[in-house]
Amino acid sequence: MKKKEVKRLLRDNPDFKAWLMQDAARISSIRSNPEKAGELFRRWKDRKKGRLTLPPSRRRQNGQARC
Repeated sequence: MKKKEVKRLLRDNPDFKAWLMQDAARISSIRSNPEKAGELFRRWKDRKKGRLTLPPSRRRQNGQARC
C-alpha cells in the first residue's frame, strides 16, 4: 500500500484507526513500512469478526487454557 492508500484506509475505518492507536508498535511499523497496513487491517478485521489468529504456540490445546 502507498501512503495515500493508508490514509484513505484510516479515514474510512475509524475503528481500525483507534485499534492502531492502542499500540505504539503498530503505529511505528506502519510508519516505517506502509505496506504492513494491509496485513494489520486483515488481522483487525478477523478479530472483529471473532476469529483470532494466534500463533500455534499460543493456541489452546483440547480446549484447555495453559496455567
